[in-house]
Amino acid sequence: MDGLVLISPMTWKEPRWATPLLDVVRALLPLSFHPLQHIPMDSPLLEEELFQYQPEFDKEDPDQVEEMRHLEIPLMILDQLREVGREGLAAAPQVNVPTLVIQGRQDKVIQPRWTEEMTKQIPGLVDYVTVDGSHSLTMPRCPSFDNVSSAVVEFGEQIRDR
Repeated sequence: MDGLVLISPMTWKEPRWATPLLDVVRALLPLSFHPLQHIPMDSPLLEEELFQYQPEFDKEDPDQVEEMRHLEIPLMILDQLREVGREGLAAAPQVNVPTLVIQGRQDKVIQPRWTEEMTKQIPGLVDYVTVDGSHSLTMPRCPSFDNVSSAVVEFGEQIRDR
């Protein structure tokens, strides 16, 4: 591998006491949840984060709204995301190629401070770029999409020219 690009990389660092506590709490929770059950469909958060993955969604169509409200997500997914984040953080010191890390300053999924901590653990050359945007930096509707694309292309050209 000549280089690595990480965009809003999944990292998760929880205090040692949190893991057993979360495991106990997790055992008391239901197997799944309905995240959109009570959220207004005209919420800016939905517009920014969710609907860009489903641009054909019509929030004025009662049938589509009802279907979206019944969206069920297994809670196990959150456990898996925590594990992926821990593994990503643990793997950072093993990265030995030039790395570009791009993080949205308004990301509520992966907090920028977590990404910054992770980049400090990468021993090689790291370019850390923050842009205006949330977690969905690779979506064309993201305001910083052009900046993200340009940074990736420029990084690729630098790698190629070495």
